[in-house]
Amino acid sequence: MSAAPDNSESAWPFAILGAAAFVLAMLFMPWNADGCFAVNDALWYAHGAEHDGLASISGHHPLFHVLLLPITLALDAVGVAHPGHWALRIVSGAALAGIVLLLGRLAGWRRAALALPLMLVATRAVLLESAVGETVVPAAALALWALIVAADRGTSMARAGVIATLALLLRQDNILIVPGLLFALGARLPAEARIKQLTLWLLLTGVFTIFGYAVCWKLSGVTELRSFLMSTAETASRTWAPEYWPGLNELVMRSVALGVAVTGVQVDFRAFALNLGIGAAFFAVLLAAAKLARGSIVLHAGLLFGSLLIAATRFCFYLWFEPHNFEWWIVELVLATALCAATMRGTPRTTPFRSRIAILLLIAAATCTFWVHKSTTLALRDTTLHDAAAQAELWSQAPEQPLVVTHGFRTHTALHLRQIHHDPFLLLTAPIAEVAAPLLTEYITRANKPVVLLIDRFVGDGHPAQALTGHDSLSIWIDQVEEVPPLRIWRQRGKAQVLWLPPKPR
Repeated sequence: MSAAPDNSESAWPFAILGAAAFVLAMLFMPWNADGCFAVNDALWYAHGAEHDGLASISGHHPLFHVLLLPITLALDAVGVAHPGHWALRIVSGAALAGIVLLLGRLAGWRRAALALPLMLVATRAVLLESAVGETVVPAAALALWALIVAADRGTSMARAGVIATLALLLRQDNILIVPGLLFALGARLPAEARIKQLTLWLLLTGVFTIFGYAVCWKLSGVTELRSFLMSTAETASRTWAPEYWPGLNELVMRSVALGVAVTGVQVDFRAFALNLGIGAAFFAVLLAAAKLARGSIVLHAGLLFGSLLIAATRFCFYLWFEPHNFEWWIVELVLATALCAATMRGTPRTTPFRSRIAILLLIAAATCTFWVHKSTTLALRDTTLHDAAAQAELWSQAPEQPLVVTHGFRTHTALHLRQIHHDPFLLLTAPIAEVAAPLLTEYITRANKPVVLLIDRFVGDGHPAQALTGHDSLSIWIDQVEEVPPLRIWRQRGKAQVLWLPPKPR
């Protein structure tokens, strides 16, 4: 696999498309949008970069935070509001632009491949994760870059090691790409030296990666290395992975999550055939486009089998760890698109008409993909939770010195960003009225103070199913309550979101 581009084509169209992808990631989602609360984690990363400095470095993706810090400081120095949130988007936007350029490089800058980034960005997972500034898209960009370099006979193994180290430092789970990288490297080495050189490469890459983690650990100020590396995974309030071997249920959830990654949940997680079909259609379109644009599908063995090995390794791991999470399909979507791009390299063995059909197929598929989730994804650009949190903050400053309680994790995030003291634990795992009401009643009686309650009525997990079904377990409990002073209710779109709950008179 040669690194040299096809000179008959130009890289400029891909550079322009990459710049457009960067702008999209920067501007698609306001920093305080509901979509940011739906994905949630990135808001904490931004807040940490703004307020915690080096202490914000997480052992799960240390390089990501190291990149955020200088960008945040620079933006803050020139007076940009919410610099951490903009820094997130700069990193994710650069990663998305990088993926576009890598796809162009794989395709030898052939114009037919310009439709491929559209196909990828049209998926709900890539669009949403890039727009909120999550770590997964940057990690996927480095994973793809590492694989391309590993499979490229024209680049040194040292360079492959450097990029692999960066990928491993960006996210811990990029260790799952190592088997694919080893295969891609091995495919270009002579048989008699393969074991020795791969062992040396793995050893040196591992040493530099461990050194990088150690440096980040020391910079973070965390006392114990285990706490630095495992803090999120061992959080007691999160059920990250079961203590038993995955079974059929996990296989179903993992398969359904593929359709979720492409267009979002269309009915619910039980819609196995629908969601699996949507995911399979994504890969089928790429395969058909490759065949039409190239005339035959011939791929470099290192790139092809390296990608398949990465996909298999990740599938097995994420069958056990959060199999329902659509984020864990993003790397596979990127790799599949990259394989399609690689087939387009060189002089096509087909007619120009068939190439145009391939382009039209990709554009049509991208349009349909975005159209399916358009309304629910665009709705996440609203700021309902941010606005409700502003009202809760206002009421929290009343002379009565009320206590503030949040209902669910996302409302906790909203008040954490505002640095408002509140109780995030009382109703953290009590999302329904039948559980929340008695807990609140007892809490108010015991405190003998007013309570300001912040409720999320619109964001939830951000999936289309929630928006389409309109299911809301709280509506009967609070939307019909008569607002009789001193009880106060602040509403959006007719739904109560902030409540002032007075203590019962003694």
